[in-house]
Amino acid sequence: MNSVVKGFQGRYRFLSNFYPYPVEFEGRKYLSSEAAYQASKVIVEHMKGQFLQLNALPSLSFLLHCMLTNSRLAINPPRIAS
Repeated sequence: MNSVVKGFQGRYRFLSNFYPYPVEFEGRKYLSSEAAYQASKVIVEHMKGQFLQLNALPSLSFLLHCMLTNSRLAINPPRIAS
């Protein structure tokens, strides 16, 4: 029986970058791989710490990244299904 993953919900939720699972990256412990990914794109080292506690709302990591990098996307971040 072949099954197709049609989204990271239900039993496949753990495959999402937003799944709340601790990740250690560059000596810091993040609460999800998405938070670590967004922090990795920030150039100013001390600002990366802003991502350490983000796991409640996945889109916060993206929004914080946009704010720290002055991205225009911070005005209209993409919707992320939770």
